[in-house]
Amino acid sequence: MADTKPRITISPQAFLTISLHSAFYSNAVGHGVLVGTKSDSEVMVEHAFPICHEVPTKPLLDTAMALVKSEITGEGDTAIIGWFTSPEILSDTKADAVSMRICANISTDSADPVLLVLQSEKLGELASSSKGTTSSECFKAFGRDFGKQWLEPLPLIVLQETITTEVTREAIRKGVVMYDLTDHWLHGSSSLWQHSVNTSSGPLRDFIPKLNVS
Repeated sequence: MADTKPRITISPQAFLTISLHSAFYSNAVGHGVLVGTKSDSEVMVEHAFPICHEVPTKPLLDTAMALVKSEITGEGDTAIIGWFTSPEILSDTKADAVSMRICANISTDSADPVLLVLQSEKLGELASSSKGTTSSECFKAFGRDFGKQWLEPLPLIVLQETITTEVTREAIRKGVVMYDLTDHWLHGSSSLWQHSVNTSSGPLRDFIPKLNVS
């Protein structure tokens, strides 16, 4: 099975989005949709859409999936490729049953969805620069195992790791807010649903140029 494991590659934008959402809701579980492309050897996580900071209901999930699909319509091979979660308990390093159940119900165009689990302790170390933690240490990636649980570890890298680490640290220290879909519904037209596709406005606009990405 090791020979067939795809490598998970996370874009700087997606990494920054998930990290800021987790840092802002550090005392709550975070959930969201991953968007990108897939091949037999690689899953490219291009963008992340924060959905909520609570246990998501089925109506919320259904609506979120429909909104994400409409957001990426016309972007070629780009599709929903998985789910991310940031555990509520700092020391948790694996996904909970809710996240695995969501992955089991995500419809993708090809292989099984990937599950990214933010490592909260590592993100705290990255923000404080106390232990030289890098961005690739802040996530674990999982695929479906033979027991049909998302517990099979997958290799993972973050693109432009050094600059991504530095920019994320700066954004967290500045207290940049990354709202999710439920925040948008709560605040209505006065707020944006902020995610890594929306870079022309919102919290990422000052940081994307520093990542040298368009």
